[in-house]
Amino acid sequence: MRLGAGALADVELIAIVVGSGTLGEGALTLSTRVLAEAGGLVGMSGQDFDHLSSTRGVGRAKAARIHAAIELGRRICSSSPDDRTLVRTPEDVHHLVGPEMRAFGREHFRVLMLDRRGRHLRTAEIYRGTADGASVRMAEIFRPAVGADARRIVLAHNHPGGDPQPSRADIEMTRAAVAMGHGLGIAVDDHVIFGLEGFVSLRRNGLVNFGPTPAQFAAENSETRRRVTSSTNRTTRSGCPASKRSSSPRVPSGGSAT
Repeated sequence: MRLGAGALADVELIAIVVGSGTLGEGALTLSTRVLAEAGGLVGMSGQDFDHLSSTRGVGRAKAARIHAAIELGRRICSSSPDDRTLVRTPEDVHHLVGPEMRAFGREHFRVLMLDRRGRHLRTAEIYRGTADGASVRMAEIFRPAVGADARRIVLAHNHPGGDPQPSRADIEMTRAAVAMGHGLGIAVDDHVIFGLEGFVSLRRNGLVNFGPTPAQFAAENSETRRRVTSSTNRTTRSGCPASKRSSSPRVPSGGSAT
């Protein structure tokens, strides 16, 4: 939890997957032995279910968990970023989280994290409140987005009472989130509120100035890349490539860079 899965050794990851060891052999010791007998991760990924489950201390349940984890890794490697859902309208948001959030009996607050092109990376639930409301801190909104390297986010929460119309507090909180996101380089695209009667988009209703729409941002970003590419090509042809320019800050005589 403190360092993240990337900091763990192969045997430690396998130990988490299997969950427990056997009598006289803990999960870490079991995983070390099984991984060594298989010839490492590649060898383990090539073992069929019967062979892995018959390994001493593994069994059918542990073998199923290991095979499931390996299969998830394979599917991630074979999937394309273009397969991710584009989130550009409130209807897209509703498609991802709406049916579930409209059914909640207490208030939930979620953040949909998107890449620069508006493709859905993942959704994080940052707060689960009571039937009367939820109190959300700004830092909690952006912490998962920073961790996921998201460039755009959409806020979503529900009103258990049924009416999705935003309150004054909803509007003010959204404005504060837009301002903080601007400082962090993370665009807040919208805030969609769900209720039994449907949903309300603060952007679509003009209740908050979010800046460019996701579609406008994508078009502007594409135009910016085109201009940068054209400018770079002209600079290179003139005999003054960008790689020759110094990226060091200028320091006044007698001064220092801090």
